[in-house]
Amino acid sequence: DPAFQQHKATTRRRVLLVVAVVALVTCFILLAGVILGPPGSSTSCPVPSTSSVKRVNVTLYGESLCPDCRHMVLEVIAPMLEKGLGDVMDLRYVAYGNVREGKSDGEGTKGIKCQHGAQECLMNKYINCAQEDGVGNSNAAVWFPYVACLADDLAPLRSSEEYGDRSRECASQAGLSASQLQECAEGAHGEALERRAGEETDGLVPEHNFVPWMLVNGAALGSDYDNLDRFVCVGSGSGGNMPAACSELRRSLMHQ
Repeated sequence: DPAFQQHKATTRRRVLLVVAVVALVTCFILLAGVILGPPGSSTSCPVPSTSSVKRVNVTLYGESLCPDCRHMVLEVIAPMLEKGLGDVMDLRYVAYGNVREGKSDGEGTKGIKCQHGAQECLMNKYINCAQEDGVGNSNAAVWFPYVACLADDLAPLRSSEEYGDRSRECASQAGLSASQLQECAEGAHGEALERRAGEETDGLVPEHNFVPWMLVNGAALGSDYDNLDRFVCVGSGSGGNMPAACSELRRSLMHQ
């Protein structure tokens, strides 16, 4: 019957219309609850909490007189810290590197021969001591300026006296105690830190085959260490929780 079919179609449309209206009203109610919140709450949009930003563990395995390690310190990490990425990084520098077993050159611990000679062994110990609470400071905001100062002007030096003078200058600039650093680096404490750095370096999986060798949250970057900032930004969060420097990096990558 055509009349019955028309009535049936009209009824179906009315049912669908009612369902759509109910769904729409429900959506408005839910949206109002999200925007307005409970009675007495603020109607403004909440600011993303910085507590949700994840801290990223960053470890540099290197050696004091290695040109590429100095590049890593001065041209990769230092600019990152200047841009504020230090706020989301737990940074460490394990100074040991490509050490060979054998008779020391005079400054290294017995059985340790550093790649760039005796002075490198000595300055590695200074770097490790600078990060030791009670001697230096494990906070990278304190120890890194000292290490960056060393990296900026170590290569031309020749004698132990010159290296000692440079350490004192850098300690003064960084607010560290030059005498405590010297006592640590040239004593039993420095040797113990050197052995610990060696055990950690030799225990890397996968093992390092060059320096600088970078780990981010335990993952090795290999030859991609110049892009450390990208790995830190990915590890620290996303969206509104991303550090400002990471947002700037993201915009810059869009034009590459």
